[in-house]
Amino acid sequence: LSMRALITRKEAGIVIGKGGRNVLEIREASGARVQVGEQVYGALDRVMTISGPLDTVAKAFSLVARKLVEEPMNNNGAVMPPPTSPTAAALDVEHRLTTVRLLVPHTQMGAIIGKAGAKIKEVQEASGVKMQAHEELLPHSSERIVTLQGVIDSIHIASYHIGEVLQSRPERSQGTRFYLPQPGLIQIYIPNEMVGAVIGKQGMRINEIRAHSGAHVKIGDPPANAGQPGAERLVTMTGSPASNARAVEMVRGRVEMERARQQRGAMG
Repeated sequence: LSMRALITRKEAGIVIGKGGRNVLEIREASGARVQVGEQVYGALDRVMTISGPLDTVAKAFSLVARKLVEEPMNNNGAVMPPPTSPTAAALDVEHRLTTVRLLVPHTQMGAIIGKAGAKIKEVQEASGVKMQAHEELLPHSSERIVTLQGVIDSIHIASYHIGEVLQSRPERSQGTRFYLPQPGLIQIYIPNEMVGAVIGKQGMRINEIRAHSGAHVKIGDPPANAGQPGAERLVTMTGSPASNARAVEMVRGRVEMERARQQRGAMG
């Protein structure tokens, strides 16, 4: 079995580790083959491929998740305060959420989703992850993204269930055009309920982002599950590496500002 995932450049650095130490540890502890693709100039993502028997692949994904949550940085890049004890440190790591973006052949998505979303519901109930199958094909490929968000153990269980589906129908993956991160193009996902904050009244906010970043920013159509918790919307940036990075920063900044505003409202 071989499963692919998209990881950011920062995540790639964490997974590989200094002198390749972390990726070697993951390989030895899981028994799977773990490879991180070459960095494409101007692209913010890299492709990670994990291969081996199903149980080793799922174990490797859990170890990757562990490396990511062990990184002592929060989402804003600020150093997190140290836990009060070794026990607290262990509990803190075990309960931190992380996100895995699996690359799945379009031809396998029906089985991954299940009739009326039955398979997604089954995986979520078995593992505790929030799982979303995104509708858009990635550029110049026949792959789509399946997002898993959860704690380390839930990533382990969910990746096993998804690998089980992929392994049972290998013929459906034949002829897949694999996605390669594109220079000049970046795609990120934001919570569907935050789209209004990014667009702004009569498009004012998104026009500001376009003007100040120099990137073309396009927000995708609402997903089929737009009304459900955890639904996400695709945002595509096209431009120079610097313009795209600025646009990503501004979009995520708008999301965080809106999230903070909602939290203040809930408290007050």
